Amino acid sequence: MSLAVPGAEGYLKPPASQQLDNFDPANVSPLVAWLAQGDCPATAQIFHIIGNRLLVMSMPAIVHELRAEHRWNAEALDRELRNRLVQPLNVEEFIKC
Repeated sequence: MSLAVPGAEGYLKPPASQQLDNFDPANVSPLVAWLAQGDCPATAQIFHIIGNRLLVMSMPAIVHELRAEHRWNAEALDRELRNRLVQPLNVEEFIKC
């Protein structure tokens, strides 16, 4: 799915000369082990690892809270969400980091 993001191909597929596989599960294993320690101080954190890059992100803010008296349906979602959407992340800028 990530490979379908425009401009992400060069970032997600490492050059043949690069030895580190960005998607090797071994990249995440040390973080998982650290998080599993009884004295781990991490609470309510979001981590993202790709290759040798570790991002620590803050919890996203709630921008809107919508409630319905019933289960949501496509028509109600379209009516309520259409003017409440947030500006998407500029993927091109993120890839350059």
